[in-house]
Amino acid sequence: MTRLLVCVPSMSGGGAERVVLNLLRHLPRDRFELGLAVWRSGGAYFDQIPGDIRMFDLQCRLRTAPFALARAIASFRPNTVFSTIGGANLAAAIACIIASGNRCRLVVREDVNPSTRRLGLDTLRHHLVYNWPFRGVLRAAYGRAQRVVCQCEGMAQDFRANYRIPEGKLTVIHNPVDFPEISRLSMATSSPFSETGPNILAVGRIHHVKGYDLLLKAFADSGAESGSLHIVGDGDSSHLQKQAHELGVSHRVLFHGQQRNPYAYMRNADALVLSSRSEASSNVLLEAMACRCPTIAFDGLGGINEVVAKPQYGILVPHLDISALASALRERSYRTVDVDAAFGHVAGMCSLERVVAAYSAILNSDADAHRNSQ
Repeated sequence: MTRLLVCVPSMSGGGAERVVLNLLRHLPRDRFELGLAVWRSGGAYFDQIPGDIRMFDLQCRLRTAPFALARAIASFRPNTVFSTIGGANLAAAIACIIASGNRCRLVVREDVNPSTRRLGLDTLRHHLVYNWPFRGVLRAAYGRAQRVVCQCEGMAQDFRANYRIPEGKLTVIHNPVDFPEISRLSMATSSPFSETGPNILAVGRIHHVKGYDLLLKAFADSGAESGSLHIVGDGDSSHLQKQAHELGVSHRVLFHGQQRNPYAYMRNADALVLSSRSEASSNVLLEAMACRCPTIAFDGLGGINEVVAKPQYGILVPHLDISALASALRERSYRTVDVDAAFGHVAGMCSLERVVAAYSAILNSDADAHRNSQ
């Protein structure tokens, strides 16, 4: 039996938190005793945490997280600590040393390609942090981990080339997709769209890195006089509403906020657009394909071209090319996508059973001892 402590800043409605929730629900209880440490309680997924999880609400900020987490480690005494999201991974590496020296296994999962973490952050402070000093800190912290989980091969290559993480520590595990649950939820309600199509959808938190400003410009430039753009995601959208007004499309752009069930939108949309400036392996893209929704995405983003590996799986346009994205929307090229083929591709790569089995293997306290005995 492996005592596993999972660490994440919060259980807000992001992709990394969704991965954590799926693991907490489905890791086999005959092999794992589970604890969860969060920097702060609450969030969209917090009330969905299984009742048998031992909770540690650290009530801390990033700068004090290593010490608060070290106390949780000392209390729970895990065999393995598993963390995800960059800042949490750094905190977990320090906390494991404080609490247990080198006796506690550490497995970290990155949520973005580390070399692209600084994209969209234009302040001097962020450039100073995320260039050479950050690389040194990340290399030292991740060198402490027994395993580094990458969402795609592109991310693993980034770690090899830019951070000198040994090949034996890198494991590629795609994000899990709960196909039965997504199918159930996608059909749980009628179509949320009352507007005349095509209904173009974007899903994700309101943030500069998600590229909604680029999508609005492309939507306006597409020249379509009918159809609507629907943005589902939490955050302040006032600047985007202002932009839509300035572009003359505010009457055809709807902001729905965060939705507990985005899958009804995905199933009924004509297409989902992923306009992110930076992305590793997008949960939204995978889930849209699981809903048999045609997708359009910028190429050259992390593992996106591993997901959209063939033209029939989705439409890829050059990275940050607003004109190409506008053309895809105007010509409705998403109608050429074979949604059944895309569904089958994602099902073979990201099924919940396959991903949970892969995580079970590396999170097991005997994983590295077995590997080293080979």
